Amino acid sequence: MSVLTRSHRPVPGVSVAGSTSASTSASTSNSTGKSGRRGRRVAGRIVTMSMRAGDQDRPQRPVWLVPVHLLEKITLFVIVAAMIAGLVLEADPSWGYLAYAVAAVGVVVARSRWLPGLMLVAIAPTVAVGLGGEPITLWTVTSFTAFSVAVRGAPAVLTAAIGAVGNAVAQWWSIGAFTGEAFITPGVAALTAVAAAAVGSAIRGNDRYWEALEQRARDAVTGRELLVRQGVAEERVRIARDLHDSVGHAVAVVSMRLGSAEVQLPAGADAARADLAAARTGIQEVLREMQQILQVLRVEDGQTLTPTPDASGVEQLVDVARSAGLDLAADLGDPSDLHRPLPAQVGSATYRIVQEALTNVQKHGTGSARLRLDIAEDGVRIEVVNPSARTGPPPTWGTGAIGGMGLDRSSGGHGLIGMCERATAAGGRLEVSHDGDVFRVRAHLPVRRGDVG
Repeated sequence: MSVLTRSHRPVPGVSVAGSTSASTSASTSNSTGKSGRRGRRVAGRIVTMSMRAGDQDRPQRPVWLVPVHLLEKITLFVIVAAMIAGLVLEADPSWGYLAYAVAAVGVVVARSRWLPGLMLVAIAPTVAVGLGGEPITLWTVTSFTAFSVAVRGAPAVLTAAIGAVGNAVAQWWSIGAFTGEAFITPGVAALTAVAAAAVGSAIRGNDRYWEALEQRARDAVTGRELLVRQGVAEERVRIARDLHDSVGHAVAVVSMRLGSAEVQLPAGADAARADLAAARTGIQEVLREMQQILQVLRVEDGQTLTPTPDASGVEQLVDVARSAGLDLAADLGDPSDLHRPLPAQVGSATYRIVQEALTNVQKHGTGSARLRLDIAEDGVRIEVVNPSARTGPPPTWGTGAIGGMGLDRSSGGHGLIGMCERATAAGGRLEVSHDGDVFRVRAHLPVRRGDVG
């Protein structure tokens, strides 16, 4: 079973009374830093899941496919062994040393410059015949050298031609003519070089094919990671936009009440009046900073802001899902609970988590699901369960049609990324599990006393 869990303790409230502008800004920065660290941890876990899923999709080379660098070493070993055996078996190797020396120099040169090296090796069998030796060992060396340079990327046709001509000429000279039965031996020598070059070129092409597949898989994993990180960043921007109105209103109310309290102070309470004035200054500074943040998170040209959704819109999500053909069993509890006053962050997170969970059902499910929503005084509990049409780990992100999932900028969510970010921002916990053929999403969004006013 694959499980993704994220939870944290509620962030304590920040006291304003008696604080200065500097202390207010410090408290705000501290809270923002904690939220940022929590968000980075969530993003890191989602990216890790994405990369693990990508690793499972990477192509696996066949066991029988020997790496090219290992083939080169094996071929070099065979060439050296063949030359040693040829010298040992040579009846009168005194003159044969020159031919083997030419072949050895050619093998070494072919490691860096394949064409002159292969030509030297191809001449060696003819040199051996001219010195009264047997060419068979050296044209075998020529064939293996042709295989080696073809594996490293030399043109197969030219490699085969050089090897075939060298082998055929040497063998023909050793026999005396292309007549009668003697023609078979030069032909076999030539075909040996041609076959070696063809096999080497085929192995090289196959190796390049697998390299291309592996590179495409690496690029896909990298692109998936970038999409996940982009989704996290965009979801944070959406959360900030959703919360701006409600938080700004709450801060403005605090500023007004501080002003009212300052006016109602009795004469002689100069110290308390100074503290309240300092607190109001700090609140006004926070409001200015929020306006600057909103300018950074401003809506792009052509886009419009919509009202922040809350739990009361879940019924509409259920109706939309059913009208789209989803067999959805929804237990929303008491209808009046959907209109229960909730903190803006919790209400928005409730709507978005249900929205994106239902979209995941349409994208990855089998057409049926069960939704349970429980809104109580201590918080909101959400559970969405559906049979899954896929196996393996849960999807790292989804793309769907119920008003806002996927990587479409106009949609409004990023699947599991969005649900994790929403739950974390609301101080809650999200659990996503895939057990067999059942996909389950659970979320708990706590509501503390005094959060709703």
